[in-house]
Amino acid sequence: MALLEQHRMLVSWLRRYVDGFRKDRRLPPMMQSKWEHSARVARLCRDIARELDWAEEDSSLAEAAGWVHDVGRFSQWAEYGTMTDALSIDHAQRGHDVLVAQSPLKDHHGRGSEALLDAVRCHNMLELPVELAQGSRELSWLVRDADKLDIFEVVQDYLQQGRLGELLPRLEAEGPPSPPLVEEITRRRRGSYSNAKTIADFLLIMMSWVYDLNYAPALRRVRERDVLGRLRAYLPRDGGAASLLAGAESHVAGA
Repeated sequence: MALLEQHRMLVSWLRRYVDGFRKDRRLPPMMQSKWEHSARVARLCRDIARELDWAEEDSSLAEAAGWVHDVGRFSQWAEYGTMTDALSIDHAQRGHDVLVAQSPLKDHHGRGSEALLDAVRCHNMLELPVELAQGSRELSWLVRDADKLDIFEVVQDYLQQGRLGELLPRLEAEGPPSPPLVEEITRRRRGSYSNAKTIADFLLIMMSWVYDLNYAPALRRVRERDVLGRLRAYLPRDGGAASLLAGAESHVAGA
C-alpha cells in the first residue's frame, strides 16, 4: 500500500505543478494538449500493464510513469515557446530533472522510483541505453509503447483536419521522402529526425515506430485501430514510401 500511495502522491504533485503554468485558470493550448496526452498515456500504461498480468503495484507504477513522462514539456514551452527539442532542450531530460528536484520522488529512493525516473529520461531516445537495469528497461518499454500509441492517434486527428503542419513548422509541407531517411529506415527499421526534411519524412518515421513496439498488447492495438492503413492515405506512393509501408504492415501482421 505504501508504494501505491507514493504513486498517488506523485500524480497529485503533477496536477499542482501543472496548475502553476495556468493563466486565468487556463493552460496555453499546447500545454493543455500535453496534459490530455499525459492522461491518455497513463491509462494506456495501466491497461497494458494489467493485460500483461503485472502486479498491482507495478501497474500503478506504470500509470504514474505515464502521467509524468512529459512533465518536462511544460517548462520547455514556458521558457522557449516551442516543444521542438532541437530548438530548445531535451524535454525528457528536463522532465527527469524536474522530478528529481521538485517531486515526491526526491524523498523516495528505490527500485520503483529509479525505474520511473529512467523511463521518463529515456522515453524519447532512439535506443535505450545498454546499461539500463532490467526493471527500468521493462517500464521504459511500456511508456514508450503507450506514448507512441497515443501519438499515432493525435497525428491522425491533425492529418484529418489538414493541420499537421502546425505541429511541425520546421518541415516542408510538400515533397517526396528524403533518400537518406528512406535508406536509414530500410537499413535500421528506424529513422532519425535529423534526416527529416518533409511532412512525408515525419510520417515515415512514425510508421517505423511499429518496429519499436515491445509488448503484444501495443501491437494488437495497432492492428485493431488500423494505424498503418489510415496512414497509407497520407503517404506518397513513390520515393520508397510504399515499400517501407508494406514492410511495416507485414511486421505488424506477423507480430
